[in-house]
Amino acid sequence: MSYPEKMSTAFKRVIPLLILAAVVVFETNGQHPDLTFDHYNVEDGLSQSTVWNIFEDSKGFIWFCTPDGL
Repeated sequence: MSYPEKMSTAFKRVIPLLILAAVVVFETNGQHPDLTFDHYNVEDGLSQSTVWNIFEDSKGFIWFCTPDGL
């Protein structure tokens, strides 16, 4: 068997494994179905609608860093 034929046979064996791996990765790489987001803006008490950083402290308080401060 020549080199190109050997490579063709090797690729025929590897392709199904690659497809299986891709399916497993894409099927298990999803978000948690119960994940929800709350949207806050100036009407909810933020000093600005731009938030640079969000931090949760040890007591569970959420801190929002805006250009005007916390």
